[in-house]
Amino acid sequence: MPSLKMLPKTLDGPTMISPKLDILVAKDKLFGVQVSMTIATVTRQVIRQAFNYYSNHSCLKFVESSTAIPRIQFRNATTGCFSYVGYLGNDWYGAPSSQTKCSVCSGYGLHPVNLGEDFCDDEFGSIGHEIFHAFGVHHQMSRYDRDNYISLTTALAADDQYQKLSTDNSYNYGTQYDYGSNMHYGKTGQTAKNPIYQRTMGARFGPSFIDIILLNTHYKCMCQTSSVTCVNGGYPNPNGCNSCLCPGGFSGTTCSIRDPGTENCGYCFGLMSKSKNKHW
Repeated sequence: MPSLKMLPKTLDGPTMISPKLDILVAKDKLFGVQVSMTIATVTRQVIRQAFNYYSNHSCLKFVESSTAIPRIQFRNATTGCFSYVGYLGNDWYGAPSSQTKCSVCSGYGLHPVNLGEDFCDDEFGSIGHEIFHAFGVHHQMSRYDRDNYISLTTALAADDQYQKLSTDNSYNYGTQYDYGSNMHYGKTGQTAKNPIYQRTMGARFGPSFIDIILLNTHYKCMCQTSSVTCVNGGYPNPNGCNSCLCPGGFSGTTCSIRDPGTENCGYCFGLMSKSKNKHW
């Protein structure tokens, strides 16, 4: 187990899996979740929605508990919005309760996720981003192949949040670079080498299709057998293996149905209107 000083901490105001860190996972793939009551009600609701989403799209299961091992502990920290990447194991000493507002700030099998109300928003994408860090997932723009897809300013290239990983300390399981990953920072200081993706970066709507593939592959959730044959790039949903997880634009049990789209979607982006309002 690496020392605490070796563990990367992400400060987000996380796509690679790090094999050098122990990953937060129980033998039965059941995680405990502890949410501080000092966290705002709306944020607690979004945390639960995020875990419901991950449970419905993987083989991982979650139960609220203040004693389960391992467990992810959400805190209303005064020091920022962040999570360490991967399971901290036995060495986590916790931060002072004056900062985290938690009653039990350390212990075996406890992984802290800090959601300071002055630093984090209460959107699914942002909270889901920090949960992915707890699962062991790094930022997308830290991939070892990122230079094939984006260019960074000199200042960003020197920022530890953009530290490039290597094939020795990360896996991407053959997934393609994902400009739309929930683990990708926004476009400021970054230039997509394919310009059509410039405004895709930083879209914090929630985990992308590829984000979930990465999660399911790493935690060995992929179905070994299934009663369905998925089309259009879909694959059997590990939560039951009797329906498919579909890429954007497709739905239905086998991903054979073309989504009709969202009403007024073109208008929202100014494609059907001369509105001067900008939506990023």
